Amino acid sequence: YESFLNMFIVQQFTVISAILIATAIYKILRKDSWTGIIILCILSYETRSDVFVMSIPFLIAAGIWNGMDGKIHMGIIIRNCLPLLGVILSIIAVGKVTNEIAYSSSEWKGYNSYHKERVSLYDYTDYMGNDKYKEMCLDEGISKKDYYITNTYNLLLDNSITPHKMKKIENIVSKTRKDNIIVKVLKVIYYDILNCLGNYWKYTILTLLMDIAVICILMRNNNTGKKLVWVCLVFGKYVIISYFVWMSRLPNRVYLALFIISLVLDIYILREGTLRCRKYIKQICVVISIVICLLLTRSNVENYKYINVKNKEYKKVNEYCQQHTENKYLLAINYVWDCTAKSLENNKEYMFYLEPWLARSPMVKSYLTKNKCGDFGSMLLKKRTFYIVYKSYDIKEMSEYMKERFGNIKLEKIDNIDQKYFIYHFYKK
Repeated sequence: YESFLNMFIVQQFTVISAILIATAIYKILRKDSWTGIIILCILSYETRSDVFVMSIPFLIAAGIWNGMDGKIHMGIIIRNCLPLLGVILSIIAVGKVTNEIAYSSSEWKGYNSYHKERVSLYDYTDYMGNDKYKEMCLDEGISKKDYYITNTYNLLLDNSITPHKMKKIENIVSKTRKDNIIVKVLKVIYYDILNCLGNYWKYTILTLLMDIAVICILMRNNNTGKKLVWVCLVFGKYVIISYFVWMSRLPNRVYLALFIISLVLDIYILREGTLRCRKYIKQICVVISIVICLLLTRSNVENYKYINVKNKEYKKVNEYCQQHTENKYLLAINYVWDCTAKSLENNKEYMFYLEPWLARSPMVKSYLTKNKCGDFGSMLLKKRTFYIVYKSYDIKEMSEYMKERFGNIKLEKIDNIDQKYFIYHFYKK
């Protein structure tokens, strides 16, 4: 239970932010106190500002919906939207100022700049492991060492990787994306359908079921304004999803966040539309809602089970390191970063998990300074420092990187933690 809770809070902050903003939307629809709505919006922004910005169309739609008692009237729309827009702009302004003050140090500014370029580079999801991109980068003067570090996401190994280098690689790989607008639109439609029917088919089917149910309810309603608001909202929802596909970034947590936000609106509309309907219609809507909640819960429980398996593996790694406290261990990145912070909570005294998003952070800088190293690549050459890798990790490619960077380097396999995790040591001949 503790590991599940920790994963949900620490790793799923996108979903947490979506739940907060969905609750705010529900309170807007119910015309509840603005104090609670504002607090929820602030918490959502501070948890994940991108989700708050992504949900602005839903917030505005909820505000307009409340005023649609009859036909569309611009005065009603303005009257309902102006206070809401004021709240949204105020939250964004206060949030930005607060973050500027909280992260005003040169260390944090450097980290933010580095992080921004890292995210931009990995918008090109087909970049990693692509031989065509490798040839392009090498032809443009990118060294094998720099390409290896950025392509494998082992950013903490080499402090020489700057935002400028990542930007240069991004510019090179982006050359293949210079399609005309028609080709781009066709690609977005293709990958949108592929994502919805492939990776996120459960959410897509549930969303379509809810949309169909809402259409049936609204067709019984003579309120033209509310019909138009809902149609625009549904269209806008898929536009937002298409935008993320356009940017090649539609991870599960983003789709789930959009699903949760739109689900709250759909359920409210169904509830409002069935108040005067026959009993069997209400029962059908209740059953649909229950089925959605159960399937959504099952989907997340399956994910939690998988993560729990990974946590048990990391627990073994931790236990091994605790038995050899005289050594330092670095846990390699293996393209899968799905452990909880709890499973690796070790005060970073005997093991450090090389999480790429920590690159250039003050925490990493403090750890390296304490160990008198410039980066983790140089730290691997220390006498009592060892490298822990998963069985599928390409240790030969890593060895080539170390040789190119440090010269005559030898690699030695020291031990096995189990059949999945191996321990290596690098040293100069």
